[in-house]
Amino acid sequence: MINIKTLLSIFLVTCFAIFSTSARAAVVFLDLNDFLLVDPTVTVAADGASATLLEDGFFPSARLGNDPFFGDPDIIDPSNSALLKFEYNFTEGAANDDEFIANVLDDFGFSVLNFTIGTTSSGTVSFDIGQFFGNFPFMGMQFELFSFDQSLTSSVSVSNLRIETIDVPLPPVTGLMFLGFIWLNIIRRRRMVN
Repeated sequence: MINIKTLLSIFLVTCFAIFSTSARAAVVFLDLNDFLLVDPTVTVAADGASATLLEDGFFPSARLGNDPFFGDPDIIDPSNSALLKFEYNFTEGAANDDEFIANVLDDFGFSVLNFTIGTTSSGTVSFDIGQFFGNFPFMGMQFELFSFDQSLTSSVSVSNLRIETIDVPLPPVTGLMFLGFIWLNIIRRRRMVN
């Protein structure tokens, strides 16, 4: 025979188990030195936390990229509930017509998400790569500074490239817990009637 103290104990233990494991966040910083496509006008910090792209006088774009399709290290794992984030500072020179583009690449090197800006600005970019969980084993990333003019005064800095994940409880577990509470309530009501 289950008494009210036992039901309350079960309820408290269940709540503790759910709320203590339901939302754990993790941040993994990625090293930009693992990006093997580095144009001559790109400078990567020794610690790999930041990089600066300058306009290239010989090519229409300056690139910094990691593409697993071409054998680059597999560093971007599209896990469930994951965000790929970075900070940028794009400075477009006076009378320039340039663009900063950031592409998230699938495992075949095709762009599946992108960010484009054509005016001086700075901020944080966030890509939801969790939506690709189960579709691609690994993903790539490419930063590009496109020059559409003859002037070479634009630049962009990227920093703090990271993957942020949040573990979320699975819906079946939550559903089973809900059914358990209904069952306990039915038992309690039957005992009160008797």
